Amino acid sequence: MAALDAEDRAAAAIAAVRNHRRHILGWGSVVAAAAVILLVVSIPTRSTDVPIQNAVAPLVDQAGIGLRSTGALESSDPSQLGSWLASQMGYHIDVPAISNAVLIGGRVVDLNHVPAAAVIYTMHGKQLTYFAMPTANLLGTMISNDRVRAVSSGGFNVATWTEAGAARAVVAAMDEKEVVAVARECRQKAAGY
Repeated sequence: MAALDAEDRAAAAIAAVRNHRRHILGWGSVVAAAAVILLVVSIPTRSTDVPIQNAVAPLVDQAGIGLRSTGALESSDPSQLGSWLASQMGYHIDVPAISNAVLIGGRVVDLNHVPAAAVIYTMHGKQLTYFAMPTANLLGTMISNDRVRAVSSGGFNVATWTEAGAARAVVAAMDEKEVVAVARECRQKAAGY
């Protein structure tokens, strides 16, 4: 779809150039028109999210596993799960209380040699996974701390953000708006409001 948008913009720019050439002839206007076409075609579209889509693919893979993994802890108690994750990770892990979600457990995952906590919930009958990683560098791609960023990958929607220099993500096969709303809720609770 992004390529189609770029093609539409390029076609509109070409039409404008042809119309403009009828009024003003000369190489200067042709060069200017070519520059306009180049600018229109190079305007960033959603396809610029390819690096982040590649970075979140392992999160999607891990979210698909859920609790069906050796070393997972089934628990609906956030304190118990948080303590267990902290003992596995070596630092405190928040287990956020997410509205309309039921905590079912968690596990530690390896994302290209970066340990991450995966906290697993069900929400509206679907699995939702909250990831906490100790770095803002998610598999070679820096996660922006100024906003929640959403991408789709492998049938899942993924929302990423940072908290105190650490990457966070919410992954679910749910509507993007729902996933982003959960991410914003987690971020607000972590910030204390």
